[in-house]
Amino acid sequence: MMTGLQIYNQLPKTNCRKCGFPTCLAFAMAISQRRVSPDNCPDISSEAEKLLSEAMRPPMNKIKFGLKHNEMEIGGEEVLYRHERTFYHQPALALLLSDTVSLEELKDAIETIRDMDFELLGEIFKIDMLAIKNDSRNPDIFSECAHLARDFPLLLISEDIDSVRKARSVLKDQIPIILGDSSEEWIEFAHNADSVLVIRGSSLDELAQKSKQVQSHHFNNIILYPEVKNIKEALVTFSSSREMAIKSNCQSLGFPLLGRAGKDLVIAAHFICKYAGIIILETTDYEELLTLMTLRFNIYSDPRKPLMMEPKLYEIGKPGENSPVLVTTNFALTYHMVHSEIVTSHVPCFLLITASDGLSVLSAWAADKFSSEIITKSIKNSRIEDKVSHRKIIIPGCVASLKMKLETESGWEALIGPGDAPMIPQFLKAHWV
Repeated sequence: MMTGLQIYNQLPKTNCRKCGFPTCLAFAMAISQRRVSPDNCPDISSEAEKLLSEAMRPPMNKIKFGLKHNEMEIGGEEVLYRHERTFYHQPALALLLSDTVSLEELKDAIETIRDMDFELLGEIFKIDMLAIKNDSRNPDIFSECAHLARDFPLLLISEDIDSVRKARSVLKDQIPIILGDSSEEWIEFAHNADSVLVIRGSSLDELAQKSKQVQSHHFNNIILYPEVKNIKEALVTFSSSREMAIKSNCQSLGFPLLGRAGKDLVIAAHFICKYAGIIILETTDYEELLTLMTLRFNIYSDPRKPLMMEPKLYEIGKPGENSPVLVTTNFALTYHMVHSEIVTSHVPCFLLITASDGLSVLSAWAADKFSSEIITKSIKNSRIEDKVSHRKIIIPGCVASLKMKLETESGWEALIGPGDAPMIPQFLKAHWV
């Protein structure tokens, strides 16, 4: 990977600003951080553009699949550990369904999966994709099942290429993933059918050899499937594959990995932590899936960007003109802790969230991002005075020093609330109800 100065030496150095940056050096630094592409410079030479594009190509190929109007991406990773930069594409969770169940049972299962919602820090998540397994070995049944599940990104599992051909024919609006064989017939089919091909192997040597064979047919739309027997093998194999791709630039292993967890929640969690791009699961248990999605959310959030809520006035319950007004920062975890405790109190409230760069209360206060001026501005912008008959606002107890200045600037009485969120229900019942 090239440094910002090495990239700068390949640029025209005219500081023309056509790229949208004030200087060529600033543009070079943005390229090194992968925020822009070298072709954003209209005056770059073709040789330099080719050199930079090749040098900045991620060591792991990015694979696109799924519904054509809403494609998913996996791979494209550049680091072994998140703190080195970030992980870009979280692993897709695929729920396994067999084509041996009746069509009615399959319809019910698909509807159940479609209706599953998982809320994490204000975001709603759904099941990413389905894996349909051709246990019947019947092309007609397999294609019928694929047709029923066509609204999901699909992974087609079959050792019978005729079954896969028929199933692929009913999936006009998506790029499916095929898990079957890696012979020339399957490679040619996947290439012509605009599909992703999964290559399986019992060792990294076997996977690397098969990967080279597939790529020799000028086909790179592949996923690697190490067939591991236990969590120890999974740890060694998946970690070694990522390390060889990232550190040694091993192009035959520079592809996303597929892991089959079955009903084992522990190995599924391991695959999330250690480098799987797709994880096949055999569970529809809501609590288990929520656990895995929470783990995935935590690992694949960008450590360089705080999780933030939209700064605005939130209504919790059905607050009225006499309801309390609380204020805090827009750090997502702070918001959800306060929100949870207000719900627990059974006291309808207005919760005013200020623009605080995603910092917690004390961090924002120390950085002058949660000040009397900012709170006063938020009060005016939210027009909370039109919703309540009183002029009292509850501030976090850890920033009690803001009280006098806030009252002077805003004209509101500042009540010093609890220092910790778990004390909110007791405080509201003692001072408001």
